[in-house]
Amino acid sequence: MKTSELIKLLGTFLPSSPVKVSIDGELNPIGKVYHEPSNTFIQAGNGGEIATVFDLIERLNAIDKSVPFDASVVSGDDWNYMVVQGVSTVGEALVISLSEPVFG
Repeated sequence: MKTSELIKLLGTFLPSSPVKVSIDGELNPIGKVYHEPSNTFIQAGNGGEIATVFDLIERLNAIDKSVPFDASVVSGDDWNYMVVQGVSTVGEALVISLSEPVFG
């Protein structure tokens, strides 16, 4: 999923909704979001730096301003990453679902 698609999709949810990433069926807080050409990475982490939909949209917009193209949003390693497959809700939380690793 491209950054612009994810930002648009996130905009349809309540900004105060908690946001999680699903890895191997387990819900994890988002610890870090960063850009490493040619992808933007969403990484799980205990710190929960990105706690709400609003926080995630703000971070993606900040990256989008500095990146001259519409990056794919992924997670994992730069060489064996998982792509964002979709966004759903589980209870009050917004959940970002990831694919299997591309080389898995």
